Amino acid sequence: EVLDGAGKYQIHARQMIYRGPFGGYLGDLLTESYDFRPVDTSDGLNYYALSDVHEAVEAAVNATTYDHGKPLDMLILLGDLVSMVESEKDAQLANDLAFRITGGEIPVLYARGNHEIKGEYGEDFHKYVASKNGDYYYTVTLGDDVFAVVLDMGEDHEDDWWEYYGTAQFDLYRQAQTEMLEDILAEGDYENYRYRLALCHIPIVYVDKHGYFEAFRNDWTALLNEIDVDMALSGH
Repeated sequence: EVLDGAGKYQIHARQMIYRGPFGGYLGDLLTESYDFRPVDTSDGLNYYALSDVHEAVEAAVNATTYDHGKPLDMLILLGDLVSMVESEKDAQLANDLAFRITGGEIPVLYARGNHEIKGEYGEDFHKYVASKNGDYYYTVTLGDDVFAVVLDMGEDHEDDWWEYYGTAQFDLYRQAQTEMLEDILAEGDYENYRYRLALCHIPIVYVDKHGYFEAFRNDWTALLNEIDVDMALSGH
């Protein structure tokens, strides 16, 4: 709402050149100003969705040069933008990609991919991309017409899969999202919005040959059908 009303914003940054025990040296204060364009649904909803970029940033950016007929209202990033989050550069890739496509001027929605769980920066990834209290599931509204629920299936195997060596706890994480969907239904705010979206990197309907996620698929599908989403977008 603040961005919609202002139509612009500024970013300020200052480098800490030296940090000592009793003082330090600061660099210059750098300021950049950007325009911001709210979602305009008067002529429909125009979006671009990307997933599974796996570091192919140039190709992903080039793909958005397609003539959409009208300006984009929003960009949707559906995860696995990198294969492993092993460095700060990997962690920042989502922001780099988003900025190169949008110029920082329109909303960007983000859903975490299972590959963005992996790597040294995986546990701190929430500091770089959209999250709520360190989790990657939340609801967001854009203007007066768009309601989106962002979900995160976590990894694509059960918690006891051998590669996770006993560290995965995604069943509990998914259960918390079931409770969020139940709360959304109980509160009913979604009914006030013209467009209702569901975003999740791993398709909610995904069930592999071992039957992983079948219970969650059934629960989430039923709840999202009650919310009456217009569109579900996924990657993987």
